[in-house]
Amino acid sequence: AACEDSTGAVWLRAYDGELARYHDGKLDRLGGFGSDHTLIAEKSGLVFAGADEIDPAAVRASMPPPTTRVSRMSHVDFLLASRTGGRWCLGVDGVTNMVEKWNGDNLELNLGGPYPWNKEITAACEDLDGNLIVGTQGAGVWWYGPDRKATHVEGLSGSYVLALHMDDSGGLWVGLDPGGLNLVRRELFHPLDASSNLTVHSVCEDGQGRLWFSSTTGGINYLKDGVLTRNTDGAS
Repeated sequence: AACEDSTGAVWLRAYDGELARYHDGKLDRLGGFGSDHTLIAEKSGLVFAGADEIDPAAVRASMPPPTTRVSRMSHVDFLLASRTGGRWCLGVDGVTNMVEKWNGDNLELNLGGPYPWNKEITAACEDLDGNLIVGTQGAGVWWYGPDRKATHVEGLSGSYVLALHMDDSGGLWVGLDPGGLNLVRRELFHPLDASSNLTVHSVCEDGQGRLWFSSTTGGINYLKDGVLTRNTDGAS
C-alpha cells in the first residue's frame, strides 16, 4: 500500500506490514506494523496503518514512530480515506467483521457486521453522497445506501474486482479481472465493449475529464466523450 500525507511525504507499507516513509529525498524504514498491509493518509494530516494512528510530525528517521491505537478492531482488512474527512475501517472486531467510519478517535458511523460478502476486499470508494462502495475478489461489488444496508450490484461482466472509481457525474467505474471496465449508475450500468477482453487494474480521472485505466495486455488507455483511445506505450 502507498499514500501521500499533507507534507508531501510518501508512505509505503509492504505486504508483511513493514512501514517506510520517503521524504526530502530520503527513505526511512520504520519497522513492522502488524500482519495487515493497510495504509492511508487522512485530510487531517494523520496517517493510519491498520488500527494505528501516526502523526507524521512525530516521526524520526529510522525509528518506529509513536502510535495511538484508535480502533477496537483486532485486524483491519481495508482502509479508505473519506472525501469529507475521516476514514472507513473494515475489519474484525473480536470474531465478527465490522464496517465503521471514524474521524480521528471518534466513531461516526457503525454499519455493523458481519460482511454481506464472503470474499476478500480488493477495492473501495464512496459515492457522491458519501456512501461506501466495496469491491471484492470473487463476490463483485456491494453498494451501501442511506439505510446502512449493502446492495449487491448485479449484472457486471465479472466478479473479481481490482479497481473502483466514482466520477463527478455519479458514475461508478469498475475494473475487473477478467471483464474489463464497467460503468454503473446505481441500478443502470453497461460494460465498455472495447475493454471486454482486458484485465483492468486501476482507474482515475484527470482534469480534462478523461478517464484513464491500465490493463495487463492493453497498456494505458483513456475514455473521453464515449471514445476510447488506446495508448499502449504509456505515453500521455
